[in-house]
Amino acid sequence: FPEDEFAKLRRQVLTSLAVSSAEPDYIAEHELRQRMYGTHPYSRTATGEIGDVNALEVGDLKQWWSRFARPDSAVVIFAGDIDEKKAYELVEKTFGKWKASEAKQDIKLPEIAEASGTHIYIVDKPGSTQSQIRAGQMGITRHDDGYFVSRLVSNYFGWSFNSRLNEVIRVQKGLTYGAWGGFTANRFAGDFTVGTFTKTESTGEAVQTVIDEIRRLKSEAPSEKELKESQTFMLGSFVRGRETPQQVAGDLWLIESQQLGSDYLERLLEAIAKATKTDCEKFVDKRVEPDRLVIVVVGEAEKIKEQLEKIAPVTVVPAEKPKEAKTAKAA
Repeated sequence: FPEDEFAKLRRQVLTSLAVSSAEPDYIAEHELRQRMYGTHPYSRTATGEIGDVNALEVGDLKQWWSRFARPDSAVVIFAGDIDEKKAYELVEKTFGKWKASEAKQDIKLPEIAEASGTHIYIVDKPGSTQSQIRAGQMGITRHDDGYFVSRLVSNYFGWSFNSRLNEVIRVQKGLTYGAWGGFTANRFAGDFTVGTFTKTESTGEAVQTVIDEIRRLKSEAPSEKELKESQTFMLGSFVRGRETPQQVAGDLWLIESQQLGSDYLERLLEAIAKATKTDCEKFVDKRVEPDRLVIVVVGEAEKIKEQLEKIAPVTVVPAEKPKEAKTAKAA
């Protein structure tokens, strides 16, 4: 871990964070993660925030490597023009003498506390002419028996351009240039989130429309058109997303890292092809709770607070002051 390379990389990361962390959409995503996941690692990004990167020293990297980079946790994936014999030879030559330097760590993740009712958090940005809006609640992992159906539900609800969210919020009401939402699954937890943005004066209407569409998702089954278009898109785009060795390797890593089973992709395609409107209804009825949303709005509190108080309880959160990047000295 050369000091000069560490210093260079830290400067690059801090420069990027200094720009992105000042953007309202970044602030909204950050605040939503914090409110939904609390002390769980999913409340943070892998990149970290400016304060996290400032606090890092080369010694921290060495300590992490000795604890967590170990052969009994490693997976080597080959995708491309190589046979099994050659792959094994390369692995043995490169990693055959690799030994763990410490005992394996027993990591216990904190519990995630779900919201007991809908609450709105305003991150105050005086002078803003727009509001960034995020809404979310806890979701599922890929091991949930409804995961495959969740892909279809997400598509007709908020992933596609013709989705319900975009159709109502953008096309019908003209409140935004874009709205999106759906279920995202990670290894240890998942979430159901919605995102959009609008003018300051229409913030209350946009937030209420998001809630109304989540309620409609629960009360109204997909139309035959919504279901068929979602199935056709997902089945038709499957091969297109697996054309390169990098994409194939990504699938293999997903399956291995989340212990999904070698037949995962076959089960995914079969479930999507066979899914019915009733399957979608049952999944949504079980997993979507419109009265337990965490809602984050980044905008001018003085102008939007009254609008939002008509919808749900509101807490105003002062925007964090940008932290200064620490200069790392090269050796």
